[in-house]
Amino acid sequence: MVQMLLTIQFTFSALRAVDSYLCDTPPVTWLACMDIYITEWFMASNSGLIALVCFLVLVTSYMFTLVTIKVHFTEGHWKALSTCALHIMVITLLFVPCTYIYLWPFSILYQE
Repeated sequence: MVQMLLTIQFTFSALRAVDSYLCDTPPVTWLACMDIYITEWFMASNSGLIALVCFLVLVTSYMFTLVTIKVHFTEGHWKALSTCALHIMVITLLFVPCTYIYLWPFSILYQE
């Protein structure tokens, strides 16, 4: 919602086109015909903050799960431990590229 509110204020150029079917924030900012340097940094920090908070909430919940498994460890908890480890790996594989992509300045991605 914050990024949508930031992009509404742009004035767009009819001379530029985006070669993408995905209407994401970086292509939309490239269409703007005004200086958006500060807006770029607000958008990148907003995306990074959202990704970081989601990642930390998920990792914290898995840490509570791992502590619970450690305290009440029996033979049947190996399945829960392996499932939890796989989930942590998938979450890491999802959020690390997401954070990496959105921390690039948009002007580097779309240059004339």
